[in-house]
Amino acid sequence: MNAHFSSLCQSRANIGIVCQNVETSRHFNARVHLSQRTKEFNHQWIENNQPIHKISCAILKTKTLKNSSIITQATATESPELKERSTKDIISDSSVRPERGEVVQSAVAIADSGTLATVTADGWPVGTCMRYVIDPKGNPVMKLRSSALHTRNLQRDSRCSLHVRLSGNSETFTARCTLVGRTSSLDESKESLQLIGQYAEKYGADVGIDALAADDTYARLTVEKVLYVAGIGQDKQAELVTAEEYLNSEADPICQMAPQIVRDMNSQRKGDLIRLCTVFGGLERVESAQMIWADKFGIDMRATCEGGVLKNVRLSFIREIHDEREARSALTVLGQYAWELEKQYNPIVLYPEIEEDDEE
Repeated sequence: MNAHFSSLCQSRANIGIVCQNVETSRHFNARVHLSQRTKEFNHQWIENNQPIHKISCAILKTKTLKNSSIITQATATESPELKERSTKDIISDSSVRPERGEVVQSAVAIADSGTLATVTADGWPVGTCMRYVIDPKGNPVMKLRSSALHTRNLQRDSRCSLHVRLSGNSETFTARCTLVGRTSSLDESKESLQLIGQYAEKYGADVGIDALAADDTYARLTVEKVLYVAGIGQDKQAELVTAEEYLNSEADPICQMAPQIVRDMNSQRKGDLIRLCTVFGGLERVESAQMIWADKFGIDMRATCEGGVLKNVRLSFIREIHDEREARSALTVLGQYAWELEKQYNPIVLYPEIEEDDEE
């Protein structure tokens, strides 16, 4: 906490602001305005060109006086949720990633189809394309066409596996997984009807062999184990994830938005990616850099250095994120922090001028 800013906050007892110095970011100029007509407290952060320490402000306590909101108390305190990290922390936390069960749940949530392997009458495995939705625990629910080979196979032997197929925007996801288990027909419970409705809503426009039909049946693949491979480059490892670990996990909160975030960073902020790999990744002579994926703890990147040498970089966010807005904000903070370190910029903190109105 900057001592001067703390003093400023404490001296403005009638217009109180709680301030936490959370991380170096872009230059913010705090504008505080008390409306003459309504006397409602407003503050805005107006982004300028030069960086300073980011100051987050929050109203601490208010009281009502003649139908007007007047701020009456302020305390400058550090928030434990906004714990600062140094450059060393960002680099050394490169191993911090979501748990395996979370990664598998994310892969299943991102994809909308996979390859279903069933066992034929003569004992041979056969793979067919299968769309699915997922139940609240993460078990896939599939539509079975009455004339399909996999439907006949499952009626005879319910054992199967579903390899989740990641394609298109999610091709750079850094894990692959195959769900192994047994299928069972959906009952007539409310949950089953909701899942069938969810399937119809998602795939009702399909045509040809994928079109919905009156004699379709629906089955749930109850996951018993997961074959899982994750990692980048030479770090890939094949592992077995238990059903308990998978079913008790949740998908990463930004997994659905990550493909768009990756696309935007790779198309719009190429310079920032090179800078991140250089400043925080410790690489030299980086010619280009590509973001591969983003999760709640950080980002994966691949850098091309002089001579075409490829290097993989993992950087952690300053704190765990929970939605797309926080993810984009965290990337902006990292990019600005890297710029300031690269330029050896020593930020100058500018304090807001606050007008005080006398209480009537």
